[in-house]
Amino acid sequence: PSSSALGWSPEPNAGDGNKDGVSNLAPSLKYYASFCENLLGGDSDPHAVHGIELRSGGYAVVGKYNTGSFPGGFVVVRAAKPPGSYGDGDHVTVNPSTVWKSTFGNTGLKFDEAAANGANMVVELGAHLYVAGFMARSNVQVDAALLKYETATGKLIWTYKYKSSKTSAFEGIQKSADGKGIVLSGLKDANNGSCLEGFKSYGNPACGTATIMYFAEGKLGNEVPDSPTWIQTYNGYVSGKNLKVVNDGYATVASNNDESASVIVTDLQGAKKMVK
Repeated sequence: PSSSALGWSPEPNAGDGNKDGVSNLAPSLKYYASFCENLLGGDSDPHAVHGIELRSGGYAVVGKYNTGSFPGGFVVVRAAKPPGSYGDGDHVTVNPSTVWKSTFGNTGLKFDEAAANGANMVVELGAHLYVAGFMARSNVQVDAALLKYETATGKLIWTYKYKSSKTSAFEGIQKSADGKGIVLSGLKDANNGSCLEGFKSYGNPACGTATIMYFAEGKLGNEVPDSPTWIQTYNGYVSGKNLKVVNDGYATVASNNDESASVIVTDLQGAKKMVK
């Protein structure tokens, strides 16, 4: 699709004039901070997968951690970065204080080759955080999981799981085109949890069918949704890695069986319009 169809203008050829691995027009890194290995207790070794800056000025970070047996998912909200002047790429050694933290997942289930529980992405909508990820259902199957938290307190409002006879997982989440609901991308109908082995190192799932699920505003109240407002699947593609609103629809980056990637452009109901 053209740049106008996608709603953005990429840098031509992503030029890298000084050969440093960073394209010429990439934004400069101004600030980053790290977690301690024991943030979640013991040798938890938390691995951040995604983070956002909150309207309050703080940060929400999600990912996976070591439970001592099998991976679990985590959500951490931190205060705004310490006051001061930061140069390019400064590493802040005095990290922002933790406002709240939460862990989730069925961490007692045995998985030999799968990342059984984890969070892949988070979005802020109103007074809440919505976390997209996956949770073990059994020793062989995993469910896509959507968790709703109260941003200020960390109170877990509900956990929605997309259940089927096979394995599913959410990878991406964004506010919907109207700004009131949420739309998620990921996979469904994978044979079993071992298909998610790639999540152990933030790689690609090995099998499944790419999907988008939409939850309208009315589905996001205080009670756990019974189902998405709609679901679309895209045969021939393994997983929807992430998505964004473009014009009158969504653009989803999807992984393919041959380890390449495609951009699937859809209308507001997820019906496919074009693929690049």
